[in-house]
Amino acid sequence: MPFAISLLIHATWGLLQTAGGAAQFLFALRRPHRLYRGAVVTRWRRRTGASFGLFIFLPPGAGDAVLVHEYGHTVQSLMLGPLFPLVIALPSSVWCHFPPLKRLRARRGISYYSLYCEAWANRLGERVTGRPAPESRRFAPSAPTLETASPPRPDGADDLQKEKGAYYDDI
Repeated sequence: MPFAISLLIHATWGLLQTAGGAAQFLFALRRPHRLYRGAVVTRWRRRTGASFGLFIFLPPGAGDAVLVHEYGHTVQSLMLGPLFPLVIALPSSVWCHFPPLKRLRARRGISYYSLYCEAWANRLGERVTGRPAPESRRFAPSAPTLETASPPRPDGADDLQKEKGAYYDDI
């Protein structure tokens, strides 16, 4: 999809989540930023990734698979528009942050990516980017996840800052 059309859809159909992402972006202005397939990717200090319409936020050390997953949420936002917060964001946030659900996942060995909206984000991200998402079944079985990604470098640089080419553009 051409960037201009994607931007128009995010700014209208996906206004709620894109406005929230823009506000989050302003709080993270000093953090590293890149463009990834028309989305603004920011490295923030939080321990989890998030996608707010046009804006993707990645934790330190997150690998490419996490970026693909979060990009899948960006595609969901384009598809669902004003339904995204209720259908995707709320269940995803509760599944990620609600302590009883975190304990349940740990106790029973349930993957974070097994929830419908997370599995769907993985499939969409893989389909659109052609790259593996966390716990990918479509690609190599050892696709990197947040847990297996490289730790942050002591000099503050990370893969997102260094990688150039077909997937990243400077902002």
